[in-house]
Amino acid sequence: MPRLVTFGCSFVYGHALPDCHIPPNLPALTPSKLGWPNMVANKLGIECVNLANAGIGNLAIMMKVLKAELYPDDIVITAFSYFDRYFCHQFNDMSEGNATLINKDTPEHKRLIMSEIDEPFLKEKYYWYNWLAIQHVELYLTSRNIKNFYFHGVQDGCQERPPSTLNLKNFWDMILIMDDYALDGRHPGMESNRLQAEQIYNRIKNELR
Repeated sequence: MPRLVTFGCSFVYGHALPDCHIPPNLPALTPSKLGWPNMVANKLGIECVNLANAGIGNLAIMMKVLKAELYPDDIVITAFSYFDRYFCHQFNDMSEGNATLINKDTPEHKRLIMSEIDEPFLKEKYYWYNWLAIQHVELYLTSRNIKNFYFHGVQDGCQERPPSTLNLKNFWDMILIMDDYALDGRHPGMESNRLQAEQIYNRIKNELR
């Protein structure tokens, strides 16, 4: 049976939608059923498998795609995260309801990531790391004959543009819709998710003709 499988960060997870909110501002332990992934799947008449994680970076998104159990009739949509999250953002004690986000450039974060942490931060390097991870996701899924599409699923659309030397066939030049806000006042609300679902559904219909 076909499935819609989604990857991404909190904007795909449905952080702070009514069924995905632990006061004051934490996501629930499972993704929202009210966000655009389920709306799109319902429009397509197929199952939704939301494999997003709140706070995730693009390297971790790539690894989740590579490790996921995917099938040839799946449709995969990946909404890539902020480029400065390339290695990781991670929640502490999320199950206790009082989690804090471990941000980059902190001692806790340095213990989580690669030995390169001691090198100077080079924006150009991380620009390429992100785009190469994104390209690898497309190449991997395409090599398995799995329909796949992706976009920058972050607020303000993420200003980084694809390098002209990379031939990215499945990239959607799409901006996250923020017409209203969820319960935390920061993430897309129900109407924004509805509009996002309409936009994504229409793109899928056109691509699958």
